[in-house]
Amino acid sequence: MQKAAYEMLRSLVGSEMCIRDSQRIAEALLDDQDQYFGELLAAPWVSQPFGEFRVPGRLSSTLKCWGGSSDDESYRFEHVRQQCSSQDSIFIEDSFETGNLQYAFNFFSSEELNRVQFYGLLAAHYQHDQAFNANDKEQVAPMVAKVQANPEGRNKPKTWLADTGYYSEKNVAACVAADIEPPIALKRGEHHQGCRERFTEPAPLADDASPVETMKDKRKARAGRAVYALRKQTVEPVFGIIKRVMGWSQMSMRGLAKARGEWSLVTMAWNIKRLHVLRAA
Repeated sequence: MQKAAYEMLRSLVGSEMCIRDSQRIAEALLDDQDQYFGELLAAPWVSQPFGEFRVPGRLSSTLKCWGGSSDDESYRFEHVRQQCSSQDSIFIEDSFETGNLQYAFNFFSSEELNRVQFYGLLAAHYQHDQAFNANDKEQVAPMVAKVQANPEGRNKPKTWLADTGYYSEKNVAACVAADIEPPIALKRGEHHQGCRERFTEPAPLADDASPVETMKDKRKARAGRAVYALRKQTVEPVFGIIKRVMGWSQMSMRGLAKARGEWSLVTMAWNIKRLHVLRAA
């Protein structure tokens, strides 16, 4: 049914009948999907073992299923995953797509992470909604958890530099709980400060100061300002070179998964370029 409707639509593209008949074709595609999903939901579901649980397996021969697990012993957690998807999506344009059926299962386990770290690991994995936040305040805890889940030797940063878009009391507390120094900017800094502000130290801090007050005090100190200034020479130039020198300024792929893949290729190209420069030096 879908194939016949698709061929009919292709034959009408560019003709005067296209606008009039597109609604009829859309209704035919939807009716076909209603019938397909109705039969799928009415059939008996066979469960299969998945970690310590049982989950629905392959619900129909028309579905394609795949999965895997983390087998790297250096990681501090185990991740088993399985995903199934139908293969009958028809895409004509942004407003004309049938879509497909997808369902996935993830099983995480760890004997090394504590409860807070394990919760952060789950938050980092299920962060699809966070990717569309207007600011970055919801990104700190998942990033801390991801770093802590790295192999030993690469999971204990001492300092976490971040601009004002990442600031919140919760994020400062998350860094302190992970034994990370959080020089996070509270607001946009002023340029060309006077001599008094540049060369004087802040007043002594109270013994019962909160994590935010402690961070503010360290940020005002000359040593703290010097540490935060490193962000301009270690992070910002990377984005500037990627955009201006390498010529990449925007995503060309649609969808969060494809955008992540494209960004991975961009950063890989940057790393190869950087390695070439370091080797020549």
